Amino acid sequence: TMDLNTNVERGEIHHFIEKSLARLKGTDRSLPQVLAMKDLLKRGIGIHHGGLLPIIKEIVEILFARGLVKVLFATETFAMGVNMPARSVVFNETRKHDGTGWRDLLSGEYTQMSGRAGRRGIDSTGIVIIIAWNEIPETTSLKRMIVGKATNLTSQFRLTYNMILNLLRMGGEFRMEDMMMRSFSEASNQKVRSKQKNTLERGENVLQDMEDIVCIKSPSSSPAPILQYYELKEHSLLLTREMQRYILSSTLATQYLATGRILAVRKGSTSDYSPAILLKANSPSPNRPPESLQVLILTQTPTLKLSEQYVIKEVLLVDVLALCKATLKVNTLLLKHEDSRYITSLVQDLEQVFVAASPNLPPVYDPVTDMKIKDIDFMQKLQEKELLEAQMISLPCHDCPHLSEQYAKVDTQQKVAAQVDAIKYLLSEDSLFFKPEFESRVKVLQKLNYVDSQRIIELKGKVAREVSTCDELVATEIIFENIL
Repeated sequence: TMDLNTNVERGEIHHFIEKSLARLKGTDRSLPQVLAMKDLLKRGIGIHHGGLLPIIKEIVEILFARGLVKVLFATETFAMGVNMPARSVVFNETRKHDGTGWRDLLSGEYTQMSGRAGRRGIDSTGIVIIIAWNEIPETTSLKRMIVGKATNLTSQFRLTYNMILNLLRMGGEFRMEDMMMRSFSEASNQKVRSKQKNTLERGENVLQDMEDIVCIKSPSSSPAPILQYYELKEHSLLLTREMQRYILSSTLATQYLATGRILAVRKGSTSDYSPAILLKANSPSPNRPPESLQVLILTQTPTLKLSEQYVIKEVLLVDVLALCKATLKVNTLLLKHEDSRYITSLVQDLEQVFVAASPNLPPVYDPVTDMKIKDIDFMQKLQEKELLEAQMISLPCHDCPHLSEQYAKVDTQQKVAAQVDAIKYLLSEDSLFFKPEFESRVKVLQKLNYVDSQRIIELKGKVAREVSTCDELVATEIIFENIL
């Protein structure tokens, strides 16, 4: 008979087992499972699976942790859930039955179990052995199992009416929001929230340090007209982007998006644009509208270095503010070889087109008269944009010589304020993933008279919270309607 323990170790195991089994009744101590495990454990051999008595499984785990179990036959439950390192891990096979059929071990399952090999501070390396009883596993299957991508962990937290009713019964002791915040589904968000608190504090300090926007023409006006002008302008730009996306993503776009077409492309600030020339329309197929445009954009940077006067990049359709009627001849071959003389001429010609039309844009295509667009939604947006522009003209800011400077200040202030508001929402309970569902379920309970307007549990709610084996609301309604 194999015996892996010394006399001292056997005595320690015997003493521990007898002390642990003292909690069992006399007849339970003589169960075949108990007697068999006592004999195996004394010889340094353990077994761990879901069919064992809980007390036996606990004894095996403790003895293994103490190093008194030299060989342990275990299911993946032991390896997946208990932090018990070993010198070596042996896989009897690389396939398992998951309740519906046989399949290869997933990469995450293999990694978790094989990761037990190697005891920190004791072993320099861990040994993993895969036994091939009948045939060697396929190389592709082994590679996918050993170095494949681990399965993502997903939260199994679900809201139920029974859970809500039981938590409401506890009153202020433990709120539903506290449980949702502690769920695994919110784990990643909680890490972000802790980092965002410092960002929120910095953002609020920046807002406090910003000087108030005062209208230069009428300092007594409060709030400053530029704030209203900013809102109208931003709304107008949003409509412009939506309209341009519609135009450029339609079949009409192909005839206007030829190489050399002059464009007005949105800059970093949504209130301004940069001169640009179209080099290529990137379309997934010849018969489909483009998804993006490759353009040469003037940086408008005061510099003598040619490489700093322009940039070639891809822009989205929504970043194109206007399609100009003018075109320039583009030699893609010279452009590709970065011919400095040609590029200098092209940049100067493009700049001259916009200088000649300043302070307005060069002539642009009108979507109605030139492109013959009659779509109802498009026409509504066009009318709304014209109304917004009329309102902007009526404000004193429209012809103010300091408009660009004031607009830039408001733009910075509004962006910081928007960021602060976004972080505040992220840190609030309203951002919890299950919050909308919780509020909806509470409304259902109130409508069915399970809880009152103060979220105090009524009689029907007290009955429903005791039902856990079936649909609590259906069962409660059946009872109160005297159907049973």
